[in-house]
Amino acid sequence: MENFRVKFFEKTGFNPDVNPNDTLNKNSIEFSLTNDFPQGFQLIQQGNKLKIQATDSIEMNHAMDYFFSNYLTNVKAEKIQIPKELRYINTPDFEYREPFFPPNSDEKNRILYQTHSLDQEWGLWGHNIHKAIKITPEMWAEVEGEKNEEQLCFSSNDLKDALKDFIQNQKIENPTAKKFMLMPEDNNLSCSCEHCLTKGNTKKNASPAVFALLNDLATEFPTLEFFTTAYITTKNPPSGTFATNVGVMLSTMDFPKGIVLEKSPKKATISQTINAWKQVTEKLYLWDYVINFDNYFESYPTVKIAQANLKFYKEQGITGVFLHGNEGDYSIFEDLKYHLYAKLLRDLSLDVEQEVKNFLQNKYPKSGALLFEYYNAIENKSLESNRVLDIYGGWQQAKKKYLDTAEFAHFYNQFINLLPKLSEKEQHDLQPLLLALSFQRLEIARTQGVQNEGFASQKNEKILVKPEIKKYFELLKKCYAQHPIEKYNEIGFSVKQYIQIWENEILNKEHKNLLLGKKVKALTLLDEDYPSTKTLTDGALGFNDYFNNWVLFTVTPEVELEVLAEDVHQAKEIRLNFLNAPKHRIYLPKQVIVTVGDKKFSQNISATQYYKQEVIIPIEIPENASSIHIRIIKNDTFNTKSIACDEIIFR
Repeated sequence: MENFRVKFFEKTGFNPDVNPNDTLNKNSIEFSLTNDFPQGFQLIQQGNKLKIQATDSIEMNHAMDYFFSNYLTNVKAEKIQIPKELRYINTPDFEYREPFFPPNSDEKNRILYQTHSLDQEWGLWGHNIHKAIKITPEMWAEVEGEKNEEQLCFSSNDLKDALKDFIQNQKIENPTAKKFMLMPEDNNLSCSCEHCLTKGNTKKNASPAVFALLNDLATEFPTLEFFTTAYITTKNPPSGTFATNVGVMLSTMDFPKGIVLEKSPKKATISQTINAWKQVTEKLYLWDYVINFDNYFESYPTVKIAQANLKFYKEQGITGVFLHGNEGDYSIFEDLKYHLYAKLLRDLSLDVEQEVKNFLQNKYPKSGALLFEYYNAIENKSLESNRVLDIYGGWQQAKKKYLDTAEFAHFYNQFINLLPKLSEKEQHDLQPLLLALSFQRLEIARTQGVQNEGFASQKNEKILVKPEIKKYFELLKKCYAQHPIEKYNEIGFSVKQYIQIWENEILNKEHKNLLLGKKVKALTLLDEDYPSTKTLTDGALGFNDYFNNWVLFTVTPEVELEVLAEDVHQAKEIRLNFLNAPKHRIYLPKQVIVTVGDKKFSQNISATQYYKQEVIIPIEIPENASSIHIRIIKNDTFNTKSIACDEIIFR
């Protein structure tokens, strides 16, 4: 316990005896490690002694921090006053606690917050068996009577032996790794060889064979823990009993997001799912998601919601939690969220609001009060709303949930006006947040179009970019130059490209549309999620993200729209932009045909490497024309897939 004596001396200036002889008739503090409880620390006052006990050295550090912060606030005090017969026990609410944000990669933070890390604790994680061992044909799954290299056979002895060798090596090379995750490859294939079928596999269920292998390895290595996830072919729990060091990690991907589950109609189903897995193992971990993966700079204020849901999960029997944030590049308020989630995973009774206030005002002395006022407000709005907030989604969902665009615009202006009054250090520390907030302000402007807080004003058929928007854009460019954050979402959209698109598509382009704000009638069936054509004429431009400002057409192989000729009678051409995003199953159409009276004007569409394709079709509108029909024909190969259009422009 020498290091704790040193820590005590550094805090107090006194050099005490540690673990003094019990017969000494003087007040004393005894430090000791114990196995009397599963995890945590306790402070017990008995007679003339204070006992500080912990389950390991990490917990002892936490105990010391608690002791100093509660009973030694004045280091010059001559006495340390402790309540008589004090009995304080601090047991973490979850045995495994990982807030997966960049700050957690710092060992100092992990010690401070008592968190875990997949890089340190897991010898194997995710769909990575093929990275750990060399896969041979003997390990391939059998699917519909044939070997299939896209999936593994978990009854394969070759697979088991190779994994045993890998685990044995990990015990030497990576001794801190005590957990191993074995997941099938990321598809819906399940091995149906004779051995797997005997274990209970079906065409859609690989759980029996996977858990049989987990159990074999758990028996072979009793000091290690072996997990899989409840996901696709291992979504259903197997029957039977398993070693106590076999566990499962439940993904919340199918659970409603951004709402309190206790109030959700899905509550009973979620409880049933967890209860079914409790029959298999007591080691139930959770894989939850706590940011918008389509947009790291969307505030996604759901910490208070997560607190309520974590309490629910704990009551249901969840014993460990992995909270999936951003892996590398910055996400907005990530320092604050890491702090809050790290503390919550240990103590669910945390006063989140007070913790937000303390953190922001301590880290940002002059701007913290303003940041707290705004962030706390959106947390409360989000908590009070019963609308979902998906982990993949656009700004419209945020606006319906918590984001008042006028309030944000006001806050943003207050914030940037405050910046010159801050110290150089505080300005420097705020650079990532300033970049994200500036991005958010520009996104609100882009998605609002010519509405309030939009990027432009409307003058007849013209769209004029507002001067303040150019100011916000220059601020974003400056932030990026000083603090170059590369990606702002999971699939890799870059801030640099975002800046270029703004310059090319908005700032350096003339915006004129005779159809601006006017009606487009759909003559074919619209998608359920895109029931309105207003987006086609609202002046809000689509970028490379399909979830903002685009209308998707999926349900019909052709799309037919109608425009009144009198609305655009001066037009000489029609322009349409189509999104090119095969990764999201959004494809370019093959042809656009415009019919005015008995005349047809058409344009074939060829493939492009750019994210969107502009189609320009010269037209003639006779004086007696009553309507204009626009027919968009999908590519034959993708006629059941989506096409996406942002604006229909007549000039």
